[in-house]
Formats: sequence, C-alpha cells, structure tokens
Amino acid sequence: MITFEQFQASRTRCADLGERIADAHWDDEPVPATGNVYLACLYIADVLPHWPEAARNQGRWYLIIDRDEYITDDLALLERRLYDFALSEGYCDDDLILLAGHELGTYARNHCEAHGIRCDGDAFTAMFSEFDIGQPITADAADRIIEEGAFAYNLRDPE
Repeated sequence: MITFEQFQASRTRCADLGERIADAHWDDEPVPATGNVYLACLYIADVLPHWPEAARNQGRWYLIIDRDEYITDDLALLERRLYDFALSEGYCDDDLILLAGHELGTYARNHCEAHGIRCDGDAFTAMFSEFDIGQPITADAADRIIEEGAFAYNLRDPE
C-alpha cells in the first residue's frame, strides 16, 4: 500500500495536462492546463489567469473528484483529498517501484520479455523522461507507459 508521503513524493510538474492525461475537460482551453501529476495518472491543476476572477480569488490549486470541485491555496489539503480518492479507487494498492537506474531497467526488461516487446534503452529513456530520477510510481502506471511506448516506438515483436 502506498503511504500519503509516497503519494506526495510521486508529484511531478506538468506543463500540459491535456497532453499527459487524456481528458476532454481541456479541449476548449485557450492555453494548456498545467499542474501536478501524481502516480503518473492523477492530477491537481493550477488555477490559470484566464479563469473567472471568482475562481482565481479562491486559490492557486484546482481539484475535481467525481462531481466535487475544490479551489484553494492549500496544496496539502488537496493532496490528502486526492490520496483518499486514490485509496478508495485502488490506485494505491500496488507497491511502488522507483524509476531509477537498475530498478527501472530490470522492471522494464521483465515486462518486455513477458509481453513480446523489444527492449530499447533509448526508447525507454524517452518514455520516462517526464519523471524525476527516483520518483515513485505504481507498477500499473509503469506498465501503461511501457505499453503505450511500445506502440509509439514500434517495439512490439511481430507475431
């Protein structure tokens, strides 16, 4: 089980949430949505300058969970809400893997061998380039990145 501290440690800044996480929520935005991504697939967005003044006056951070929306300057409060959601939905059930040298290389190699994907160090470096070295993510998130990368870089072995 992932602890709250590990969840917080998985945070990365993202300059374009719509590119990183497919969501129609951002289709009509005049500028890319920015914010923090957790466990490679959950996010807390920045309140942006083009948002209504009433929203901007409430705070810097924006979180939507189901039909509930929160805007506040208290990032830790929103992280706790997002963590509670992640726990309830099973995002925190996996053990964390550290995206660092040997651990990532071993994990990626094992995944590739089990799923008929050619191992390509340069492609894997590109796939995981958005993450800080040693940043924890779930095994499910790493699997998804590898599978999407295998398609994007044409690494799937012909059958």
